[in-house]
Amino acid sequence: MLVLLALLATQAPAPDPAAGADVNAVAERIGPSVVRLAIVGGAEEGNGTGFFVREDGIVVTNHHVIDDVPEKLMAVLRDGRKLRVLGSLADDEPHDLALLRVEGGGYPALTLAPSDAIRVGERLILVGSPLGFDQSVGTGILAAVRADYPEEWKKRDARAGRKGTGPLVQHTVTSAPGASGSPLVDDMGRVVGVNHSGFDGTDINFGAHVDALRALLAKTDLNATPKRIGPNVSRNLIVSAVLFAVFGGGLFVFLRPPRRRPRS
Repeated sequence: MLVLLALLATQAPAPDPAAGADVNAVAERIGPSVVRLAIVGGAEEGNGTGFFVREDGIVVTNHHVIDDVPEKLMAVLRDGRKLRVLGSLADDEPHDLALLRVEGGGYPALTLAPSDAIRVGERLILVGSPLGFDQSVGTGILAAVRADYPEEWKKRDARAGRKGTGPLVQHTVTSAPGASGSPLVDDMGRVVGVNHSGFDGTDINFGAHVDALRALLAKTDLNATPKRIGPNVSRNLIVSAVLFAVFGGGLFVFLRPPRRRPRS
């Protein structure tokens, strides 16, 4: 018996210490490219996340992150530096994407993954600012690539006055309000999607497919003068407060069907 146990022990695979190190390496590499988008005024209230796609200060985030925020918005880097957001270059509500310009240049930009390199079941890594906790790292898998939402969910969104369309990446990376606009990257640090929403009480989460982002970048004049971000009081903070209330009352998860919510 002892001989058999010894034989089984020699045949068992040894733990792979590099498995976790890979996530750390990717997070370290993309972290400087990820920013927290904060509303200026009183306390620095976090409103969402963004990331650089060009060295000259082009930042990607979600439409709902900047929708109706006050004019003054700043980007907080990993090293604590605060950059003034000069305005928006594009606002794509159906895909929940937006392009911003921040002051300065020389920033580390993330690479977009080729469409044919995206694989269902591959590991995804997220770096963002859920609940204002900068540089938080999450992992999961790419659960599905979808051309659009199911028709029933599109009808529900339409009745609620929301616009939403694909292509989408469905994923299982855990996130929370404030992680909207976070990059979803593969093990090579390439952007696969832009995190934007999920169903309460489930691991069904969504992000805009990188192809939607690629199309927005292609049709946008990235050298144009940025437009001022809306002067209204942030609707997102009110939405976040409601979401927190719903999240705190976990009983609702069992009493009613799950509802898709933004992650801002």
